[in-house]
Amino acid sequence: MISYTQPVEDVGADILESSHMVSIMLYLYGCGESRKSDIYDAVGRGNRMPDKLDSLRQLGLVDYSGPSDARPTIGLTELGAEVASMLHAIDLAIRNRDTV
Repeated sequence: MISYTQPVEDVGADILESSHMVSIMLYLYGCGESRKSDIYDAVGRGNRMPDKLDSLRQLGLVDYSGPSDARPTIGLTELGAEVASMLHAIDLAIRNRDTV
């Protein structure tokens, strides 16, 4: 997660080392814009999940939208889709390692 002492500009790929970050990105890449509850059901319901989504938002990887602030949907930004596409390619390469 982004620490309060670490400027957003200094955060890089290491943010994805935090638990569930890659899973969130891959879920949104595969399923598209989703409600928080759908993401939690698919990825995990830890009490830090809202912080993780907020960190991804601060980095410009996801954005919140929807008809209500109380029930926003979350989707990948253009940058987030680019990063998630790379993560997806890595995931496929690893899963298909025996067939290459």
